[in-house]
Amino acid sequence: MRISILFLSLNLIFICIYCSEQNNQPQSAVIYGTIKNVNEQNLKINNQDITITGQGLFEYRLELKTPAYIQFSLGEVTLLFLERGDSLNIEVDADKFFETISLSGSGKEVNRFLVDEALEAKKVSQYFNTNYLKIVTSDEKDYLTIADSLRTIFETLFENFIKENRSINKYFIDSHKKMVLYGWAELLLQYPNWYRQFAGKSDFEPSEQFFDYMDLLNFNDPGLLVLDEYKTFLKNYIDINAGEELKKNPLFGNKNYKLFRAKFHVVLNTFTDPAVKSEMLYYITEPFLSEYNTKGMEDLLNRYLENSSNQGHRAKIEKLVQDDKNIQKQCDIQVYKTVDNTTLDAFIYRPKDLKPGEHRPALAFFHGGGWECGKPETVVI
Repeated sequence: MRISILFLSLNLIFICIYCSEQNNQPQSAVIYGTIKNVNEQNLKINNQDITITGQGLFEYRLELKTPAYIQFSLGEVTLLFLERGDSLNIEVDADKFFETISLSGSGKEVNRFLVDEALEAKKVSQYFNTNYLKIVTSDEKDYLTIADSLRTIFETLFENFIKENRSINKYFIDSHKKMVLYGWAELLLQYPNWYRQFAGKSDFEPSEQFFDYMDLLNFNDPGLLVLDEYKTFLKNYIDINAGEELKKNPLFGNKNYKLFRAKFHVVLNTFTDPAVKSEMLYYITEPFLSEYNTKGMEDLLNRYLENSSNQGHRAKIEKLVQDDKNIQKQCDIQVYKTVDNTTLDAFIYRPKDLKPGEHRPALAFFHGGGWECGKPETVVI
C-alpha cells in the first residue's frame, strides 16, 4: 500500500482554476517550447494529449478570462500558472525533467517556483510513502508534529519566494496558501482511520484538541471550489463521516442504499452554501446513479432536486435517471423476495420474438451486489 501526499494535488487532474473576478474579456495565453528525448513520454496539458513534432516542438493555447493553474505532465507532473496574455516558453529533456526544465517568457518566476515546489512535493511524497506505516501508527502528538513539519516545508518555500518577488499576482498568493492549508488538513482528517487500521486499535478516538484544525477551515466557501485540495478534503470528510453515521445512526438500519443515504445526510447537515452543497450532492449522486439501479430511490432523487441549485448538474442527474428508466422498460420486473419493507426484484428479459405460451430455456444471473450494488443490465448477455 502507498499513501500519497496531496499538498499540491500534483497527481490529480486539474482543468483550470479560476479566481472570482469575471469581468475581464477572454484573452489568449500560450505554453510552447521544445522537448528533447521524447521517447515514450506523452505530453499532457490539463489532461489533454499534446502533439509533439519530430523536432520536439509543441504549443498549447487557451482563452483566459482570469488567471489559471495548468497541469503540465511529461512523465513528471508540475503545475503552471498563467495570466491573460502570458506566453511561457519551456525547454526540457524528457529523461531528466526536473534537472533540465528551463522557463522563459511571461510569469517565469512564478512558474519556476511551482516547478521547484513540485520537486519538493515529490520528495515529501517519497518520504511519506517510504515511512507511511511508522508515520500513521505514531501517537497523536507525534503525528501532529510530523504533519506540521511537512506543512512548514511548503509554507517556508512560499514565504521565501514572496520575499524575493514582491509583485506576484494576489490570487496566486491567496490560492496557494489555501492549497497548502487544505493539503495539511487532509493529512489530519485521515489520521484517525489510518491509525485504527494500521495500529490495530479500532476503538481509537483522538483528543478533542486534535480537531482544533477544523477551526481554520471553511466548509461553505464557494470561491474555494476551484481548488482541488478543497474539494478533495470535503469529499473525504463526507466519506469518513458517512461511515460514522452508519455506525451510530439507527435511521439507516433497514433502508436500502444505506451508505448513499448516510452521505446524503452528512451533506445536508454540513453544507449551507448553495453552490458548495450542490457540488457535494453531485459528487455523491452522479457515481451512485452510474452504478446503482434507481428503483427505491425516489425519495433521495426528490431531495437531490430540492437541494441542488446547479442546473448543469441537475440536468445530468435527470438524464441518468431517465436512461435507467428506459432500460427498465425493456424488461419485466417482478418481486423475487421481500425482506422487512424492502423488495428484492428480479429483472426478466425475454426474447423479442417470444410467442405467447412459448417456453424457452432461461439463464439466471445472481451477482454479489446484494440487490443494492450494481445494475442488472451489466450482467445481461
